Amino acid sequence: MSYRREDCSVAAGRLFRNLLSQGKPLELLTDVGVLPPGVDYTGALQTLVSSCDLVLAVIGKGWASREMFGEGDFIRIEIGAALRRGIPVVPVLVDGAVFSAADRLPAGLSAVFDVTSVQLKDAGDREAAALLLETIATLVTGFRLRLQEEARRANEASLPVPAPVLSPVAGPVIDRRAIGSAPHVPEPPGADPRQQVLQAMEDRLNAEARTAALKAEEMKRTVERQLVSQRESDARRQAERQLAQRVADSKLREHEQVARLAAAAKRDTVKEQVQLAAESARDLERRERLAREAEAKRRAEEQRMQREAEARRVAEQQRIAEQEREATRRMEEKEKLLRQAEAKIQAAERKRAQEQAEATRKADEQMQLKRGDEVRRRAEERQKQQREEEEKRMADEKLLAARLRRR
Repeated sequence: MSYRREDCSVAAGRLFRNLLSQGKPLELLTDVGVLPPGVDYTGALQTLVSSCDLVLAVIGKGWASREMFGEGDFIRIEIGAALRRGIPVVPVLVDGAVFSAADRLPAGLSAVFDVTSVQLKDAGDREAAALLLETIATLVTGFRLRLQEEARRANEASLPVPAPVLSPVAGPVIDRRAIGSAPHVPEPPGADPRQQVLQAMEDRLNAEARTAALKAEEMKRTVERQLVSQRESDARRQAERQLAQRVADSKLREHEQVARLAAAAKRDTVKEQVQLAAESARDLERRERLAREAEAKRRAEEQRMQREAEARRVAEQQRIAEQEREATRRMEEKEKLLRQAEAKIQAAERKRAQEQAEATRKADEQMQLKRGDEVRRRAEERQKQQREEEEKRMADEKLLAARLRRR
């Protein structure tokens, strides 16, 4: 999967997870965690692309900006290497991108315009991902058949051709490098620590899946080397049998010539000639019978060796397929655990929100009670002040009345 991080990393990540969640054997590679430190990135990238069956070019609105296609641009290296080697390239348009000749790609990438693109309105649409997988399966099957046909023609012409590297996975296969290697999606500032924990768990699961995929690839290469060695051994045995047959034919011709000379020397009587002819015929018939039996044994031995080689190849493929199914099952179990962890975190968040709401409600009630006490206190103070004023007024009236009586 080829994409620009600054262009459509979010859509590429959603499409990556959506393709892996279809429940089919799949080997998919992105640019995260593939190459070890200290290697020539450009050369290693071209080597990895050459081992692919197909390249998905995820294209956003800013993918075809002319200033991005410099000499060291990794997108240019990836797609250029695929086009030079005849590997199918499928443009996948996301985020409303429009792909046209007006984008003026470099000369090495102009062939991308000749390929029908796939428009995805939503990278998380499972139905669209299933249709994309069917398209991928068709293109990969055609690519493999073409490689096999080229190898067959080269073998017929007795030309050394390297054996095509094909993926051991049946069905829609995209790339044989790392399973579950998700694109890096930068987190926004102030991201939730729980989301970081979930992302770390997912990265760890992806690393384990990549390790399992590399082991399966190494097993497949071992089987291919064994098959090549078996074919070379069969060819050597065939050459030795042909040489032995030619030597036997030469000896037979020498014996026949000696027999003819001996027969010519013994032409004394008709009876001797008849006996000699009969003996020669019987000897010739016996040798022909022995030759037919030897040929039958040779063919039976070749068929037996071919059946054994085919049985070993089928058994190895079944074992590899079982390992891939086991890896897929483990991935599903880990995804299930991840979903359960997310559910627990969400439940804890809901519980914490409820507790916060309850605490807020209690604080509001306490505030209302304090306000009520304050209102009552102020009312009592006003009543006390009014009583004091009334008592003072009455005292003043009494004092005034007393003064009036004294007068």
